[in-house]
Amino acid sequence: MVLFIQILAAITMLFFIGMTIAAFVTLNKMFYQMKYKNYILEKLNQNIVLLRKDYVDDQSFYNDCDDEALDDEPIIEKKEAE
Repeated sequence: MVLFIQILAAITMLFFIGMTIAAFVTLNKMFYQMKYKNYILEKLNQNIVLLRKDYVDDQSFYNDCDDEALDDEPIIEKKEAE
């Protein structure tokens, strides 16, 4: 009976050791995947911000050009009136 309990205890210990190692490996892989995913998301976020900044800069450039064109129109009308 004592031998049976010792064998059962050894099998149980080996089972829990195996489960611990498997859990550690799985969690380690999950951690690296999360790290990689965060890296990719950060790069996407940076690119979106840069694209948005370029878009806003282009829009402000075109708006400035439109404002200058609007400022020139009264001068042309004044010359025609003279």
